[in-house]
Amino acid sequence: MPEEVRVDPAVLDRAAERCHLLGADTAALSKLVEAPSVEAARGLRGWLCARAVEDVVYAWGDHFKKYAGFQDKLADAFASCARDYRASDHAAASAFDIRDV
Repeated sequence: MPEEVRVDPAVLDRAAERCHLLGADTAALSKLVEAPSVEAARGLRGWLCARAVEDVVYAWGDHFKKYAGFQDKLADAFASCARDYRASDHAAASAFDIRDV
C-alpha cells in the first residue's frame, strides 16, 4: 500500500510568497549593478575590454530578468497548486457531508 501524501496549502502559499520575493530581489539586484557596470565600461572606452565588459553587463542583465521571470512563474504554480488542493479538500469534504440524510 502506498504511503499517504499530505499537502498543506499554507506551505505552498509561503513558497509562492518567497518565490515572488526572490524574483523581485533578483530584478532589484540586476538594476542595482547595471548602472555602475555600464559606467565602468564607459570608463574603459578606447580599451579592447570595454566592449566585452558592456556585453557581459547586458548578458547578465538578461539572465537576471529570465531568472526573476522563472521565480514569478514558479510562485504562480505554487499558489495555483495551493488553491487546487483547497478546492479538492473542500469538494471531498462536501461529498461526505451527509448530516442532512
